[in-house]
Amino acid sequence: MAKTIRILAVDVGTGTQDILLFESGRDHALAGFAVAVTPQAARTFDDDLAMVEQMGFEIITDAEAELRKEIPNIVHIELQDFDATAIIGALSSFDVDPGIDAMAIAAFDHGAAPPGVSDRRFRFDFIAQTVKQNPVPSAFAYPAQKTPADLTRLRSISVTAERYLKLSDSDPQSPLLLMDTGSAAVL
Repeated sequence: MAKTIRILAVDVGTGTQDILLFESGRDHALAGFAVAVTPQAARTFDDDLAMVEQMGFEIITDAEAELRKEIPNIVHIELQDFDATAIIGALSSFDVDPGIDAMAIAAFDHGAAPPGVSDRRFRFDFIAQTVKQNPVPSAFAYPAQKTPADLTRLRSISVTAERYLKLSDSDPQSPLLLMDTGSAAVL
């Protein structure tokens, strides 16, 4: 049996750190195991669900995923861009109250390109259209409830951000602003 290799990768920014702990042998999709994903999770691989199925993933409903969680020999893994539980745990470990009054989250979102259109082309067209309508960087900032439907990554993040508000005992009506990282860097 091959030795497991663990690599800690850290991207140090100005006042930030992105941390990834890679462990070899953990890619179940490529190891021949069956992997089922919800439509929301599938769209993190590709917005075209047929393409995700071609990658070898089974797409199941949220209700089916909840049922499968109860099966003892199935491993349930929830991957997300904004991990509310982990962030609250990290803050709490430093005795920092995780309660907040507002939240702002930026992420790179290429958008939900229709079949046959590259993610890159779709993103550039979306940027051009937005700049034409409102030529200021803040045009790429959205209150959670007004995030464009095509920005599937930001919309997914808004769901886990709501989880943060609940788990941190924050006001569930706290404002949530979502923004594309490129525009956030300009501001």
